[in-house]
Amino acid sequence: MPEKEYTNEEKMDEVLPINQRNFLKPDIIGQTARESLVDYSNPRRKEIAVSPGGDIQAAINILDAEGGGTVLLKVGTHHLTSTISGKDGVSIIGEGIDITIIECGGSAYGLDYTGTAAIPLQNFKLEDFTLQNSNNAAGMNISFCFNWTMENVKVFSCDQVGISINASQAYSLNNVRSTFNTGNGWNFINTDASLSTPHQGFILINCYALENTGIGFSFVSSTYKIQEFTLLNCPSFSNGADGFDFDSGATYIIRDIFLVSCISDENSGNGYDVNSLTT
Repeated sequence: MPEKEYTNEEKMDEVLPINQRNFLKPDIIGQTARESLVDYSNPRRKEIAVSPGGDIQAAINILDAEGGGTVLLKVGTHHLTSTISGKDGVSIIGEGIDITIIECGGSAYGLDYTGTAAIPLQNFKLEDFTLQNSNNAAGMNISFCFNWTMENVKVFSCDQVGISINASQAYSLNNVRSTFNTGNGWNFINTDASLSTPHQGFILINCYALENTGIGFSFVSSTYKIQEFTLLNCPSFSNGADGFDFDSGATYIIRDIFLVSCISDENSGNGYDVNSLTT
């Protein structure tokens, strides 16, 4: 009698305990269910779907051990019990802003991708979700990361900075919104004391800073270099301080910047605050 063929989900539900079914369901192109269980590290696509209540960090760690992949966050509210620690080559993709929600619940949790000057994190995507109500130093923190993208993401109602990006290179952000945060909407900084990692080569398109208590978009190179970047159609509205602030240090200036169709309106501070050292 021929052996029964299964879909991935049917086979996973038969084999796995109930408490693991929400996140251990790889979706791998071109394999039968039996093959996907045996050969999970198929190089064409590695995905783990996580439903609300599932363990996002466990899914990330599994994919990290396999050399990378994608965590698919399903529709609903994902309540964090600790900060999510992103890994090299592991993407997090939801099903839409305000549809897939990462809820920090007022605790010092958030989403963190942190490499080092010697070993930066690379090659990941963050897409299609909302992160909200973080009391971490930044709701979303990206540090020492190269060659990554973020698209269709909202960081909302955090008690400190919304989004902080440090000492990173070659990244692009599209339709990312930092809104109603108690600190700055966006921080772009560089803390690399080795001087080997200029913060450079990035572009923001259709990114927003809206009704944050602090600065909308803050760029600070008083410590180390921030240079060679573009903002295209990035509005900054109704923030409690400057709309855009470019703060160069005497040694490490902000240079080679391009702003196109970036509107600053109804902010409590300056629309654009550019110190004399910025070029």
